[in-house]
Formats: sequence, structure tokens, C-alpha cells
Amino acid sequence: MDKLKYSLADSPAITTAKFDIVNYCEGSCEYNMPDYYPPVRKIVNCTADALPDTKFISGNTLEYGGTVAFTVMYIGEDGALVSLPYATEYNASQSLPSEVRGTAEIAIDAKAEDIQCRVLAPRKISLKSKIKTRISSEEKIPYRMQMLNCEEENVSSSERAAIQSLSHKIPVVSGARVVSTGKVTGEIREKQGSKPVSCGGVVNITEVKCRRDTVIVKGEACARCIVFTPDGYYAPARARIPFEEVIVSDGANEGDLCRAWGRVASVSVSEGDGGVLNTEIEYDLDAQWCRKGEISVVEDAYAAGCNSETERTDINSHSLLCCTYSALSVAGSGKRTTKPEPNEYIVDMCCEATVEKVEQKDEYLIFSGSCRIKAFIVSNGEVICEEILLPLKYETAAQSPLADGKIIVYADIVCTDVNGRLEGDTVYANAELCLSLYVKRECKIHPLSKIKLEALSDEGACNPQIKILYGSGDNVLWDVSKKYRVAVGKLEEVNGLSRTDSVNGKTIIIPIGID
Repeated sequence: MDKLKYSLADSPAITTAKFDIVNYCEGSCEYNMPDYYPPVRKIVNCTADALPDTKFISGNTLEYGGTVAFTVMYIGEDGALVSLPYATEYNASQSLPSEVRGTAEIAIDAKAEDIQCRVLAPRKISLKSKIKTRISSEEKIPYRMQMLNCEEENVSSSERAAIQSLSHKIPVVSGARVVSTGKVTGEIREKQGSKPVSCGGVVNITEVKCRRDTVIVKGEACARCIVFTPDGYYAPARARIPFEEVIVSDGANEGDLCRAWGRVASVSVSEGDGGVLNTEIEYDLDAQWCRKGEISVVEDAYAAGCNSETERTDINSHSLLCCTYSALSVAGSGKRTTKPEPNEYIVDMCCEATVEKVEQKDEYLIFSGSCRIKAFIVSNGEVICEEILLPLKYETAAQSPLADGKIIVYADIVCTDVNGRLEGDTVYANAELCLSLYVKRECKIHPLSKIKLEALSDEGACNPQIKILYGSGDNVLWDVSKKYRVAVGKLEEVNGLSRTDSVNGKTIIIPIGID
């Protein structure tokens, strides 16, 4: 089985975004249907999947493309339900705001939106879809504070000992993303003489785990078909074919948080013996592992015996909130827009789920969104479509207690199964979803990047003395130590306080020039 693998940059200290942008392009075509397809009388539904295949960099421009696979369901002139698959290529470009070493550093996620199908002639249609592509890249920034003397040389050990610093631990995240391809075969057992009308599929992830330098993904390739039975009815047919993929990913370790998601590239169904429908499914898989951690950065610094100048670096640091996959059921009902008729039945249903909002409350992340469900109903020799909208809500534990900063969300959701029933003017539906979620929080930090020592000051060379300060305002002991250039450890010892304690209303003893 062929494998395709790439990794985003791995390991250093502070993870931040090089860029995270969205670009739109169009996949469109006109298609002259072969003679063995009946002429179109009425379009019932049109769906499309965007399959990103290629990417390369030319200068600072990313060139990318892929395939948009359409499936058109229509009623022919003979009154039969017909499914027509057709694929066309799309290509686009995007100027990158930051330089990258190669396409392995760039993640691309594409989705087909605003899908349209028009009938131009009985056997000619036009297909069009907007392709929304998210293009993102991360970088790792090693952090260290540079210490220089007045001659702009690295400080000596004695000078280093005179530098006092206020450090702070910040949460960070590291990880990688990898992809793989696969193919499985299986069977759908139906009544003998059943004819396949349409076929499609999704990937259902059931287990993801990390081992040393590998990510193991288990799941099911789910085939969804409509068949025409010997007794003259249309009926849904399903098959779930298990798979297991072991994907190489350098740096992964057991216990790392991980998720996976996938898409079906192609489904083929052929008639076998005894009502068996032979099924072959090709799929693409994406997997991601990540590891939370923390590093110490210097928030502030000064030299006890001399003046100093400091420089800061502004960084948008990423901390991990969530990396998980899960199954979720959504159920509900909606009123029909058409009048119920006798002997109606649902031939098939489909569902598109989206996450529209993410909130962090205490130790939990709350995802909310919606499920748009279509029910295709055979009524008086026609197939009509009814839509209902159901709310989606999912909660999971947050990996970081941070509550400030921009939330960055990657959410991939597929409907692995949906079924329902008709009761009067109401459509009842139940959808099974597979969620793959990766959420980070982007926090702005301003650590010191450089401290430069100047010559000894007069105050630093003065005779030993003790000053008394009556604290006020929002100052803490650290502010006092900076102002008077007295080692903060000495102030802590003399006053029985910590460097971050408030001095408001307190009498502070300041020993200057006293060892």
C-alpha cells in the first residue's frame, strides 16, 4: 500500500504561527453526459468533495490544486432515479506572508462550498463549486536572553551573577502532522437482483494512538449506496470496512495526544453473485499528534551594580487546549415544507455538520454548531428533498487553564450514518458524527531578548547605607529592587517578602552597598 508522509517542523521551544490564511478558488466545468445516461428531467441533489492533491512553491507563491468530485442525483425522463459522478480539476495560487523551506511545512485543508448544478440541455450540465482552502504553517522559535557588557561582548561570569531576572513559565505545544493513503475492499449484501444507483463514502475514525515515531489509526471506510430492489423500491445500503494504518511520524511518543480524520477519494460498487455488491474504497488519512509542555522566559531583568538597557521580543505563543477525536449522536425533528402524501418513504438521507463557535469555560471547551440534514422522499413518482436543521453541542476538557488570547480551531466533522422516518408533516432524524478537533490558544508574550550592561553608576559605588521606603500604589518588591538596583534576593531576605508581593502600605528596608 502506497504511503505518503510529510511532517511539519518539529521540536524547539516556542510554537507560533507563521501564517494561517484562507483562500478561495473555483472548480467548475460543463459536462456532456454519455448516451447511456438518461436525459435529465429534474435535479434532486448535488454534492461535491474537494480533494487537494498537489502543492509547490515558486518564490514566495504557493501553487496548489486538486480534484473536486461532484455527485449529481437526478430523475431521468423515464422517471428513474440516477446518480452521476464527475470530477474536474482545480488550481489556485496564494502569496505567502512568510518564507518557508518547502511544502512539507505547509498544511492545506480544502472544502467544497456553494455547490451548483444547472441543466444546459437534456444531456448537458454545468457544475460549479467554491473551494475554501485553509493554508497554515507553524514555526518553532528557540528562546534565550542575550547578555552583553558595555563593549557589546558576552558578559563575564561575575557580570552575569550581578544580573537579576524575573522569570515566568509559559505553556507551549509541539507536534507534527502526517498523511497516508489506503484502499480496502468489502461486500454489501442485498436482495438478489438489487441494482446500485449511487455510491459514496466517508471515513470513520475509531481509535488513534501514538507509539515511538509512529501514529496508529484504526477506523472504518463507510460505503453509502442507494439500490433499486427487485420489488421496485429504492433503498439505502451500507457497508463498514475496517482498516488500520501505521504512519511514520518522527518524534511521536506513547502518551502524546493525537487525532485523525480522513476523506474518501473514490468508491466503486459492482454487482456480484447472489445479491452481493462488491465495494472498493480508496481514502486519504490525516493524523496529528501533539505534546503540551512549558518553558521559562525572562519577563524582566536588571543589574544590581550598574545601569542596564533591555530589549524585548513580541511573540504570539501557542498553548494547547484540545487534540482529540470523538463520536457524537445528534437527534431531532423538523416540519416539512411539502404536503404529506400516501405511500411516501425516505430513500436516503445526508448530513453536513459544522462547528460555528468554541468557548472555554473553566476547565472545559464547549463546541456549538449545527447539522443540516436532507431527507430524500419518494412521493407520487417523484423524489423531493426536505431539509431540517439540528443544533450540535460537544464538550471536552481543556488542556490549558489559560483563558486569555485568541482561540484557533481546526475542526473536521463527517457524518458516518444518518437515518430517519416520516410522521405526518414531521421529519425525524438521527445522525452519527465523527469529530476530529485541534484547538490552540494564541497568547501574546513580551519576553526580554537582550540586556546590555553599562558602566558602574555612582550610586552603585556609594558608601553602604540603609533606606526606608513607605510602599504605595501597585508596585511589588521587584519594582523596588529595579529602582534602587539592589538584589531582589537581598530585599526578600531583609523584608520577609517575595519578589511579587505588593509593597502598598508596607515599610520596606533597602540595604544599599551592604553585602
